[in-house]
Amino acid sequence: MTYELASVYDYTNFFNNFSFFSASDPTHGFVQYVDANTARSFGLAQVFNNTQIYVGVDNSTTLNYPGDNSLTGNDSPVSISNGRKSVRLESRQTFDQGVLIADFAHLPGSVCGTWPAYWTYNYAEDPYGEVDVIEGVNNQIGDIISLHTSATCSLKVDPQSQTGTDVRTDCSLATNYVDGCGVSGPPNSYGDLFNTQGGGVWALWLDKDDLAVWLFPRMSIPDDIAKGKQLTFNNWGKPLLHFKSQTGCRVMDQWRNQTIIFNIDFCGENAGGSNWNQPASSSSSQSCADITGSSSCEAYVAANPQAFSNSYFLINSVKMYKAQSPATMNETFSSDVVSTRQSSGHVVLLLVLGWGLVAGWFSSLV
Repeated sequence: MTYELASVYDYTNFFNNFSFFSASDPTHGFVQYVDANTARSFGLAQVFNNTQIYVGVDNSTTLNYPGDNSLTGNDSPVSISNGRKSVRLESRQTFDQGVLIADFAHLPGSVCGTWPAYWTYNYAEDPYGEVDVIEGVNNQIGDIISLHTSATCSLKVDPQSQTGTDVRTDCSLATNYVDGCGVSGPPNSYGDLFNTQGGGVWALWLDKDDLAVWLFPRMSIPDDIAKGKQLTFNNWGKPLLHFKSQTGCRVMDQWRNQTIIFNIDFCGENAGGSNWNQPASSSSSQSCADITGSSSCEAYVAANPQAFSNSYFLINSVKMYKAQSPATMNETFSSDVVSTRQSSGHVVLLLVLGWGLVAGWFSSLV
């Protein structure tokens, strides 16, 4: 199947197609998501080098946090209860069946205290369906891709159809609320290692019965994605994650009306709490509490703004592709071919009528 380019969000129109979420963080982070005017005035959301979209956080303000004794007399802390300023963007257009291509020049770095994500979510929750394409926690190495559902859905451990490791199988909110189902990506799929390779492209495919996620480093982007007009999946190889429809959990029903979201959270349900005292990945032997010497995520985030200078997205573009419909494909025929097809239809009709007359004449003889 061929997919045609339907929408492009880039430096020319990106902020016209995304809303700034500025309510309290639903995942209880030490963060203050700001509105569009505040984001622009603080430089947290801007067009960078006239070609890219920058989405970042406040990395200059020292904050007060209750119980934090780490501030020195030279600090000039700002008393604030909502946490560090950041941005959460949500698309005005939703995404259903098709292919979503996001080209990143830079992802937030692997930094203790941060919880950035690029994800999609059905706000109507009819049913609940969420795809976490990129999600990083603290100093994590490699991406964590996750699916969350209200239905009883299970991701198979199938190395023949997906290359992701550390497979989690239970997608249901009722039984696996925090982790969901999903896979871990290679070390170069997130944070500092992703950035050193020049970034890359993430692809999310939603079809009637398939959901898949690919990562293509900058030097390995397939030709059809690079050309940007049509996608054919030629030379894409196996995805990191591949979910197939199953009884009671069909992809087209479970993941629909997906809002596209970019956000950089601090602490919260994943980076704070008990996770602050645990290694972020199997490749690390130290927790963020050990690394930073801070007893809590919030205290560290409040007192160390400079630690988050590398906590930003730099986006080249986001593109939506839709399946090419039969009607659209027929339009590629030339007028001569269409005329021939119509003429053939007329010939068939005449033959049918002729045989009918012959049959009637023969029966009258009998």
